[in-house]
Amino acid sequence: MKAGMALNLENYTIADGEPFKGTAVLTADEDIHVEEVRIDVRITVESEQSDVKRSGGIPVEVSSEKFVDYVFSQKIPVSQGFDIGKGERREIPFEVKVRLWPTTFGHSVYHLKAVANVKGRPDVTNEVKPTILPVTRVRCQYCRTLFEPNPGVSKCPSCGAPIAP
Repeated sequence: MKAGMALNLENYTIADGEPFKGTAVLTADEDIHVEEVRIDVRITVESEQSDVKRSGGIPVEVSSEKFVDYVFSQKIPVSQGFDIGKGERREIPFEVKVRLWPTTFGHSVYHLKAVANVKGRPDVTNEVKPTILPVTRVRCQYCRTLFEPNPGVSKCPSCGAPIAP
């Protein structure tokens, strides 16, 4: 099939709790009927395990193996079906929320894939791997409320106690 897909994000790095916003851009070099456009969200946890073989106490061989565990997957429709003609371009805006996936072993990798589903033909896709940063939270020393400190805020939003530097 003669078509292309681009996935453009406003920000490729966001804080936990913020949505990814962007556009899926489909271009066609032939007439196509698209069943739907969706954003596939996938989270994997990647880790590496090394094995050291020793001879007389001296390391002589190091081998490592990479492990990938699929821990979350979701398909989010962002457009209904439509026809797109040769030479046309269609921009489909979207907003998806993906939560930070904490892991104690390895690291989480986030995958967003724009997919134009075309019945009876291969999907037109494009994938990016954005980053989600954890949000730092502070606990008030007086009322014990947990909150996110914002620039310019010097008091607890719950009890009004001053925030310790």
